[in-house]
Amino acid sequence: MDLYNEVLAHRAHAVTPCADIRSVLEQLQGTIPLAVFTGASRRAAQILLGALGMLDHFSVLVGGDKVEKPKPDPAGIPRACSLIPVDIDRAMHVGDAPTDPDAARRTGVMGAAAGWGHLYDATAPADLLLRSPGELLVYVSAAEVATAPDHSD
Repeated sequence: MDLYNEVLAHRAHAVTPCADIRSVLEQLQGTIPLAVFTGASRRAAQILLGALGMLDHFSVLVGGDKVEKPKPDPAGIPRACSLIPVDIDRAMHVGDAPTDPDAARRTGVMGAAAGWGHLYDATAPADLLLRSPGELLVYVSAAEVATAPDHSD
């Protein structure tokens, strides 16, 4: 694994993030807690997110090497929620892998398919399809309005 991470660190600068993802993360940072649950090892995720300048946007990173079973086993989702902390019934799991919606469903959180991701599979049903990162901003804004307390007396 050390050699893998060494090669990954050497080549991570060549990875190009999806258009608008940095902007969306910057807009979300500080408004809602953000975490990563990935099938990659924690170290590999740190290397890639760090090289892309996105690691600091996430307060929690749960790697596939930190859970017993890989997705669609959902163990990483409640783990991330407990570390943020956020109530699991207020969480959303956004992912591009076909196993992501199933992991979300098995946890009881809303599963949003990242339709821009390289692993996105239209045949894997999700609760919500996001065609671009910017659509997440619209959804989060609408959800905040829907759950805001009513102070109109």
